[in-house]
Amino acid sequence: MNRKTTLSGFVALALVAVSSLTAGNGFIRPTVGFVSPDAEGYDDSIYLGADIGSFLGKNQNHEVSGEIGFVAWEFDQREGAFRAEGEETYVPLLVNYRYYVGTPDVNKVRFFFGPSLGFTEATYEVKVTGPGMNLKGDASELLFTYAVNLGVEIKFTEKLSLNLGYRYLHIKGTDTELFGSRIDLDDSKAHVGFAGLTCRF
Repeated sequence: MNRKTTLSGFVALALVAVSSLTAGNGFIRPTVGFVSPDAEGYDDSIYLGADIGSFLGKNQNHEVSGEIGFVAWEFDQREGAFRAEGEETYVPLLVNYRYYVGTPDVNKVRFFFGPSLGFTEATYEVKVTGPGMNLKGDASELLFTYAVNLGVEIKFTEKLSLNLGYRYLHIKGTDTELFGSRIDLDDSKAHVGFAGLTCRF
């Protein structure tokens, strides 16, 4: 089974699982995040994502959702007459669980915490140019991913609330083939501050 098939299957599984749980407590949540990688040579970047899921339990203390997102980095390095340009893109696909402290009918502000688990499709595109050289290469890998989340929910109305939180993200490394050679990719770790607008349906 190739990576595309695996990713598509995981998406379908997550969405079917989440849709079966909605039962009138469903939601969709667009999210924007500020990503600070724990690695040299990487600037901070913006993460865009969306969750769809459901609140469960008598007091809606439990939340289960499927999440897809996007974040990218570009680089441009020169060494003498040679130039290397490239882009790394990461598309995480996660299943999230959160536990909320308090009840939505009583507490306008609720704290939450919980894990995320899934995969990230990482794509690497590189171009090297110089005297007598014009090389292009790309690679794509599906990487195991987990995260820990905590934050606060601020309720505006029965259908609308704001999530503010922090995520520690860990993407497992691997090796990939680029320009005909095997290249080791270290684990990727990042600190993410995020804001999401929860719209219930």
